Amino acid sequence: MCAEHNCTLVDFALRGTEHRLILDLFIDNRQGVTLDNCSSVHRALLEEAETDKFLSDVYTLDVSSPGVDRPLTFNWQYDKHVGRTLAVHCADDHVETGVLTEVTENDIVLVPSAKRKAPAEPRRIPFDLITSSTVEIVFR
Repeated sequence: MCAEHNCTLVDFALRGTEHRLILDLFIDNRQGVTLDNCSSVHRALLEEAETDKFLSDVYTLDVSSPGVDRPLTFNWQYDKHVGRTLAVHCADDHVETGVLTEVTENDIVLVPSAKRKAPAEPRRIPFDLITSSTVEIVFR
């Protein structure tokens, strides 16, 4: 259903109680999710709820963009965050933090925050080594 509205479901949460289920859907696309995207997916799901037992039991249905606090799920999501600071968790259990400067088909490039006077060397991290990434909010 998301694909019919040019979006991808990147995450969901089911919460509440048995009689007051709340379904949160987080959608995204390459251009950035708009209010119209969220509204059209929401309306389509409400129509589907007329014949779908599970959806008809949902008391509240929320559709929104993932926001910066949700991990990036797909490689194509990185393009939208070039220039932002990311915390990238790697398969060897270490975390790289830095400004995302480049995204290729196979990897990303982060420039770590310079803690010394010497400029930090960019780090290339292959997608297959990334376990999760989140945008870090930086106040300057």
